[in-house]
Amino acid sequence: MALTFTPRAGVSIMHGSSLDDTLRSLRLLELSGDLDLTAVVGIREGDPHRSALVDGMRGRGTILPIVPTASDAEAHNAVLTELVRRDVQYVWTLRPELVIGSWTLGVLTKHMTAVPDCAVVGARIMRFAEPQPLIWSDGGTVSVNGSVKRLSAGLSRRQAPKAKPVDVDAVHRAGSLYRVAALQTVGLFGDDDEVDGHDVGWSDRARQAGWRVMVQRRARPQLEGVNG
Repeated sequence: MALTFTPRAGVSIMHGSSLDDTLRSLRLLELSGDLDLTAVVGIREGDPHRSALVDGMRGRGTILPIVPTASDAEAHNAVLTELVRRDVQYVWTLRPELVIGSWTLGVLTKHMTAVPDCAVVGARIMRFAEPQPLIWSDGGTVSVNGSVKRLSAGLSRRQAPKAKPVDVDAVHRAGSLYRVAALQTVGLFGDDDEVDGHDVGWSDRARQAGWRVMVQRRARPQLEGVNG
């Protein structure tokens, strides 16, 4: 009988406007200290980068065509559905502008193993600044009108709270690790779930279903193209 291999984590990448950023994401995954993963890149049909992306991927992942009329949530959900079909335990939602470290996924999966009632764990999202990177978001608190306050925004690591896991109202979707069992219970993403990059709607539904929504501050990828 042939042995089969089921990756523990599925990586979801939605191709945006930059071919270089998407290919960089795939290269960084190859350098990860946790290679127990499979990657799917969603790209809209008719995108002029498709041929170059296929050539540049060199087997690093699988391309999933997305219909041009799909909303952002529908596009993300198509990739999530494909990864869930592969029987992974977790789905890691990356953006091509997110620069990950070789240890980032390992830190997040270790958290999920230690906290079995955690539906999603986000990362401490950093942004480029001189002389040192600053925090963009430690997750968010959500006001009664649905707006998001980014926790620790603008602080250096020295100024910020200690790098330990905390419960939050909402995670920043980019770089967050979702438990497939929670996705199957809570459902996939809605069109109005995301506010200022934070997964407000889904996080709220998960907490109402009894799951925890957390940020692991030891995971610190850097998001390019943001300020403030």
